[in-house]
Amino acid sequence: MTFLKVYYDDGYVLAKPECEQSIDAAVSAWVDSGKTRDRLLRIELLDGCELAVLASEVTSWLISTPETRQRQVEIERDLRAEDTAMRQAAGIWDED
Repeated sequence: MTFLKVYYDDGYVLAKPECEQSIDAAVSAWVDSGKTRDRLLRIELLDGCELAVLASEVTSWLISTPETRQRQVEIERDLRAEDTAMRQAAGIWDED
């Protein structure tokens, strides 16, 4: 499943990928106006609900696919293993 992860001032939501162009246009217009012309966005969420948020409140967005999510899991696993190896080499052991 592909979806759009939209971060805004209060957290993030999972939206339909079709919303990306309208979000990009609204945020770009807000920035290009010198941050003076804000716009209300109505973002359609995966669960069928709608989020109304100002363009100025959107901080970032990205398309998430099964492949990118799997890659993120692998990166996090590798980082944990590297951290564990460094801690053990330094003589630091976690007490569980």
